[in-house]
Amino acid sequence: MLRDQKIKNVSFGAGWHVCLGGNLARKSTARLIELFSELEKKVKLIHVEDKWIDSFGFRFLEKLKVKVMIME
Repeated sequence: MLRDQKIKNVSFGAGWHVCLGGNLARKSTARLIELFSELEKKVKLIHVEDKWIDSFGFRFLEKLKVKVMIME
């Protein structure tokens, strides 16, 4: 499938235009969060900055910066 490179949208879409890989991406993200929670005693994430986008009644996280500290 060829796509116009001017379009930067990488959302999962909805309805007829839903991304077929969206469920895999969601499951991968959920597993990553589980792995991070297992590391909670060894690693500490400190919130630095975030940027949100409000669109059509939804809120999307555009950017999230965290500082990673390794606990000894």
